[in-house]
Amino acid sequence: MTREQEIQHHMKQLKISREEAEQLYKDDHSDTVLPEVAEMEVKAKKMKRRYEGDTKARVPAQREKKLDPVKVEVIQTIAKNLTRCVLDDKLGEPHDIDIVNPQREVKFKIGSVNYSVTLTRHKG
Repeated sequence: MTREQEIQHHMKQLKISREEAEQLYKDDHSDTVLPEVAEMEVKAKKMKRRYEGDTKARVPAQREKKLDPVKVEVIQTIAKNLTRCVLDDKLGEPHDIDIVNPQREVKFKIGSVNYSVTLTRHKG
């Protein structure tokens, strides 16, 4: 856009006189730093970014986990019935049965080997 086109555009859009439009063009295209702009730059440098000046660690929101009664029941049933497994006599029965997560995981041992069962609920 040429100088004259820009002045005409400012006069039309901002409904200002030609003198004001010419002054606006000069201000927009000059390399001198106006005192208002310099003051704004100083304030912006003082403010920094929101995350730079924060010294406190953010505490994530604590949300209450809702227990799924079906998953809890399935895990408890698996844990109770592990002793009913029919295995080779050399291995012995499952022992040290522990419910790690009431909705998700049961750990146990057979002989000296550790095992776990993880429950996954598929959506859909």
